[in-house]
Amino acid sequence: MPRPQVDKWRGQLFQRQLDVVLDWLESNVADDGASAYEVAVADGFVGDEAAWLASLVGADGDDSTVPGPTGPTGPAGPAGPAIPFIVLGKTSAVSQNVGGANGTEVFWTWNTQIKTDAAFTHSVSVNSARIEVTDDGWYEVTFVGHAQQGGVARTSFQGIHRVNGGTTSRRGSVGSYARGSNFGNPTPSALFTVQLTAGDYIELGTLVEDTDAAYTTNTSGAEIDDESHFLQIKKVA
Repeated sequence: MPRPQVDKWRGQLFQRQLDVVLDWLESNVADDGASAYEVAVADGFVGDEAAWLASLVGADGDDSTVPGPTGPTGPAGPAGPAIPFIVLGKTSAVSQNVGGANGTEVFWTWNTQIKTDAAFTHSVSVNSARIEVTDDGWYEVTFVGHAQQGGVARTSFQGIHRVNGGTTSRRGSVGSYARGSNFGNPTPSALFTVQLTAGDYIELGTLVEDTDAAYTTNTSGAEIDDESHFLQIKKVA
């Protein structure tokens, strides 16, 4: 049989086989079905597709009552700024008479610097009652004094302070009463906050508020420990 005729039959056979395969593939392609929105409409939903999508979002659920796991510990924060402060003391070397008639005011001198920061200026030899600040701000002041009553007069003392030599204030004062040298010694004190400006100075002392007589009352004496007198000022804001 001539070669061209054989090739022709082979081509016809391949074409018939190819047609069978294509028919089978087409039979496996289904028609497009309805979308979920279309099914919803068929089931009675009224509204456009956007409204249907919005209807699929449910209400927020209740908050869980079960706590979640504890997270890892965070890194340590930076150290806060140091609080500047000054602590002064008074020894028998600078004993003062704080007694006298009613209304007597005495501002105590301080000859021992227990702790002092650059935020304060103080001299133990010149104007040693004064403590000057170098920064604007609020300062907390704690003053505790002890005095030895020298007579039998009954006397009341108050802690006082003044700024820049101005008007005396008794704010934060704690009074102390002495019934005479045979009945104990007074311990006036004060605790308060005060706003100061750089360059201001403050002085602490005592006021004779009431007395029977103007007896001598020393800030240091045989019965008074040098560590009994205490003044602390710290910058708090």
